[in-house]
Amino acid sequence: MQTREFTTADLVGLGLDYPGNYSTPSGRGAITAADGEMLTITMEDGRRWKEHLHDFQRGLNHQLRAIYVLNKQFHGAPYLAQLEAAFQLAKFNNEAAAKVARDARTAEQAALVGKVRFMAYYVTDGQHKAKVHYSHGKLCNDSRDCVTLYAQGYGSELSPIFGRSSENHTDTQTDYFDKDKVRIFDDSPLFPAALARCQENYAKREARYGKRRNT
Repeated sequence: MQTREFTTADLVGLGLDYPGNYSTPSGRGAITAADGEMLTITMEDGRRWKEHLHDFQRGLNHQLRAIYVLNKQFHGAPYLAQLEAAFQLAKFNNEAAAKVARDARTAEQAALVGKVRFMAYYVTDGQHKAKVHYSHGKLCNDSRDCVTLYAQGYGSELSPIFGRSSENHTDTQTDYFDKDKVRIFDDSPLFPAALARCQENYAKREARYGKRRNT
């Protein structure tokens, strides 16, 4: 009787229960693909992520709390197709929601033209003022040019000025505390003023460093 070596492709279809954690809901799904030692895991609600085989094995045998639990099921093509459909639906919904949020942010920022002033070390709308520093560059998941404003302190410092355009991912359940930030993309009417301020700050900083290098 001939035998063959085990490969990660043999794990495709293996049913899993995901207990979740403080910030991620639990779910049920399966391993839906394998590329070398990299596994693709898909949940019935459409969530999908990749996990290295070594980390997957550690997740099964975690001493305090298992990250993955085998549910004693091995699924075939119909269930895997169901998971793929759930993933595609979730992807479509997420993209649609992102477009709605992007359009709302652009409209909200358009209403701030002429009201918000980008100063060297702070931003203000005449009533509220927040200390910030600026960053310019594209995000890894977005092809648009972008200026990002980062609040210097914790708390809701930028939301009184920018409203829902302000982002803050503080999660007290996991003791994660974030600072406000605002993304101003190149399709926003605020972008030219924000970019000009960012470039002016950069030029002044380079001039200062140049003087120090020459002394």
